[in-house]
Amino acid sequence: MSVITDTQDVYVSTQPGAQPAPGGNNNFNNFRICFSANPLTCEADEYFRLSLTQFNAYRNFYYVNETNNLAYITFSESVVGGGNRRNIPVEIPPQDYVGIGGTTGIATAFGNAIASSISSSLGIANSFTVSTTNNVTAPDITGGTGDRIFKVRLDKNGHGITALKVNFPHFYGSVTSNNNDGGEITITDPRNLNDSYALIGAPFTTTNINALTLAEQTSALTVTIATNHIDITGVYPMQRTTTPFLYFRIQNAGDNQESANLTNERALIGTHMQNSNIIAKIPVNDVNVAAQYEYLSPYFVNLATRNITELNCRITDQHGRDIQEVAANQGTTGNLFADFTLKIHKVKRNIKVNYLNTSRDKPPLFSNNDALQNNNRLRIMDFPE
Repeated sequence: MSVITDTQDVYVSTQPGAQPAPGGNNNFNNFRICFSANPLTCEADEYFRLSLTQFNAYRNFYYVNETNNLAYITFSESVVGGGNRRNIPVEIPPQDYVGIGGTTGIATAFGNAIASSISSSLGIANSFTVSTTNNVTAPDITGGTGDRIFKVRLDKNGHGITALKVNFPHFYGSVTSNNNDGGEITITDPRNLNDSYALIGAPFTTTNINALTLAEQTSALTVTIATNHIDITGVYPMQRTTTPFLYFRIQNAGDNQESANLTNERALIGTHMQNSNIIAKIPVNDVNVAAQYEYLSPYFVNLATRNITELNCRITDQHGRDIQEVAANQGTTGNLFADFTLKIHKVKRNIKVNYLNTSRDKPPLFSNNDALQNNNRLRIMDFPE
């Protein structure tokens, strides 16, 4: 049985100081903990066990951001020159939303983004009116009464849209809009590996739609077109966020296991396990990202090294991606930072020496006198008088 022989608490804050960090690479997502003045060492029969006992950071990042706000529309129209407009990007404005339904919810924001993309690609002013009150049962907030299915209506007299398809990208590769009067737009990796499908509640596409025509594309949402309005309906319940946890990683370690899709977005869910450097997963709520654990945290990682002078740390989302900053340098000179406590145990291994333990006969033990007496007996028996 292993025994803890020594314990240290390490209190860390990533809040920017008056002087920039050496190399300029310390930020909320990626930082180093240096023990240059007091390196940690252990003996040959010991190892280090690290656990996170406390973490806190204000959630100064948005629930809706570049990792989950992208979709594409392809449509045909008969008002402005006719023809097809392919792969027009639709982006929900990055921010927090009070709920999924209602006039200020994600559903309305996505409907407005679709209307704006249609209009800009046609080179005309956006005159659609977006409504979420026609046959809509999505509650204003997650947890309210309703089915949480995305439903919006785009109203415009004589809108001229004859076909419309909506897709949610979840693939690697570039997509360029085609016949876009608002200016051709190319979106590259990794943005097309997007979680918007989970936010809106729709199936994603793993096939790059860049070269597909309107007829070749399917639509993830149900679109019903009438002369003066367009109804768009989702499939699955909507949600306000796609990042319920942040993952605290220490790059020095790797003796735990994780499903490959927690680091590699290309991996199929749950199909393969790989070495993991995750030390903890931290729940995200509306105000902050916080966790408080007992003395023996349920999350820990062992380090094979006997000397620690530096710990390389990362904070990621559920696909191993950096947390999206609201503006440039928020994690280096802004208000995106964390404070936390690590507990470092020095653990002594219980080493058992294994050896062959078989019984064997004891050899006869004779004294010199015994040997002489035996020899005399033999002589007497062999040569009787």
